[in-house]
Amino acid sequence: MVNGVSDETIWELSYGLKIGLVDWDWYLICSGDKKRVIYFILSGNVEISLYCISQRVMIDTLYKGCSIGTYSCLSGIPIEMTALAITHVSYYYLDF
Repeated sequence: MVNGVSDETIWELSYGLKIGLVDWDWYLICSGDKKRVIYFILSGNVEISLYCISQRVMIDTLYKGCSIGTYSCLSGIPIEMTALAITHVSYYYLDF
């Protein structure tokens, strides 16, 4: 058991974990997506933005150790943000 998480749960998560690589200017997530995917950034930077009256507004930049998509994945609500790789990005992802 690690930090209260059973060995079985850790094994199940690691079994489902996949790795991905994208170059800059590649969208991991687009506004309106109904994906059930959680991304964990291993390296690189991802710009998070929203569209407001047809203009893209940058909200934040995510980096190694950050995750994206958890809320939408768990709630089933379509994603409202856009996640754009602004450098070469490697990541783990869980696809439900």
